[in-house]
Amino acid sequence: MRSDHLPFPMPKRPHSLIQEWRNLTFLHWEVNPNLLTPYIPKGLEIDLFEGKAYVGTIPFLMKNVRPRMTFPLPGISTFPEFNIRTYVTKEGKGGVLFLTLEAQSRVTCAYAPKAYGLPYNYAKGRIKVQGQTYSWHTKRKDGTHGFSG
Repeated sequence: MRSDHLPFPMPKRPHSLIQEWRNLTFLHWEVNPNLLTPYIPKGLEIDLFEGKAYVGTIPFLMKNVRPRMTFPLPGISTFPEFNIRTYVTKEGKGGVLFLTLEAQSRVTCAYAPKAYGLPYNYAKGRIKVQGQTYSWHTKRKDGTHGFSG
């Protein structure tokens, strides 16, 4: 498998999780790079596209999430998730920086920050699919953050 585009070496161990991403919607907004700079960790640079910075909101359904070699669990393994992210480079190689990951999974929100350093926050979510139309909504329990579309 080719990995020369990655800013880090691939792990030598087999993958630890299985997951499916369903009903993705990619939404992007141009933002002033100066407003993003405080959120970019040292060593990374904002990746500009035609001189512009973007923040993406990607709502989708995580389906059948589970550790490798196990079965999905009803009520736990499938849940809505919303990625809020921007695009960065490190030593000339592009990547994604998650500003927040909003998920309706207490297991994921408790485990992923410790295991992978990902900024997960628990939020109630809903994704409704009717033909070619997707409706989505998420809101943190404390009411501080919410997204709808």
